[in-house]
Amino acid sequence: MVIPYKKSCFDNAVEEVRLRKPHMFTKVGESEKRDAGQIRGIIVEQHVSDYLQLKYPNNYQNPDNYHIWHQPCNHDFKLAINGRTIKVDVSGPKADVTYGAYAMKPSGCDYHIIVKVIGMQSWNNIDYNQGFEILGVVSGANYVVNLNITTLEPFDVWIKRIGL
Repeated sequence: MVIPYKKSCFDNAVEEVRLRKPHMFTKVGESEKRDAGQIRGIIVEQHVSDYLQLKYPNNYQNPDNYHIWHQPCNHDFKLAINGRTIKVDVSGPKADVTYGAYAMKPSGCDYHIIVKVIGMQSWNNIDYNQGFEILGVVSGANYVVNLNITTLEPFDVWIKRIGL
């Protein structure tokens, strides 16, 4: 499933990085590559969150650290479904265009939505205008450093299975 690029999501991501950057303790080090990773992750998250918030407005909930820039959080948003709340993380590609967790990634998230940046050739060569493709979903317990994307649960199957 493809999510088109939205300038408003990009602009929101730029502003969020500006406000969160001084507090992003899990992503240490100052370099052009690290900075690119921070903005790339939040651009991806903003697009997926926007899509789900518009499609499922009655189920979508902001993360626990919404607009609390200094507070870390293990999820990007929550979904309230049939009396239960699940925590969801959005995970885009790493700098080497592979997928999976990184050192010091906060744990405790129920699901990770794995997303391809369609226009990403390398960490410093990205055309966000091409949009984003949801590759699938993995449970928190199965989210590992070297994720095999051929084993992901298809997004549409996951949506139905969780009751949306």
